[in-house]
Amino acid sequence: MANELIPLSQNAKLPLGSIQDYVAGNKIEGDQFNATNAVQNVTGAQPTVNNKIAKAEINLPTNLTPIQRLLQKLDNEVKENTQIQGKLSCLECWYDNHSVDGIDGLVKKLNHAGREAQITRALRFKESFVKVLDEWSLYPSAQRILGRCLADAEGEYNDYIHPLVEELPLETIDRLVTERIVIPISDQFGGGELDMDRRTTTGMVYWLAEQCHIRWHK
Repeated sequence: MANELIPLSQNAKLPLGSIQDYVAGNKIEGDQFNATNAVQNVTGAQPTVNNKIAKAEINLPTNLTPIQRLLQKLDNEVKENTQIQGKLSCLECWYDNHSVDGIDGLVKKLNHAGREAQITRALRFKESFVKVLDEWSLYPSAQRILGRCLADAEGEYNDYIHPLVEELPLETIDRLVTERIVIPISDQFGGGELDMDRRTTTGMVYWLAEQCHIRWHK
């Protein structure tokens, strides 16, 4: 069903699978499809799509990688002005504060780790990422991309870099962050509609610290 055109009348009710196809960007069309109810049932978000009239006609080549599919869906959403209000769970979970030791916030973490000289730059870069979050969280595929970037960064840092923070110099830890997090993510997601360049990706790491998902001390 996901690859067929499904004509829909006003306020038509779709089975859950078809609603998920719509949210995923598969091909569904209708002159008066009530996207508000359909998307809200799956995501809990309130969509705003071309004056609340949804026309999701996204044709994606079958040979795309998952990342390429996300980027292509985002391109289509931008062209069609396909927006939602609210956050998908893949992004919303990163807004939860996970303090474990009372050293909360980016500035306190940097001070505690002896990184006072980085505070000004860190705050500036973090704000660059916040602007990207604010601007692009209107698009569902952008939320999925940002959620993936955050998950990759947090996992890479806490699995491979954080265990070394007491053994290696600050400069070496920073180089590992650049090599294992910043460069791979900016190479994958930089240069398109959602331009996760190195500055923005570095700011994402600082934002994760602000939310207490990563830290530079044991």
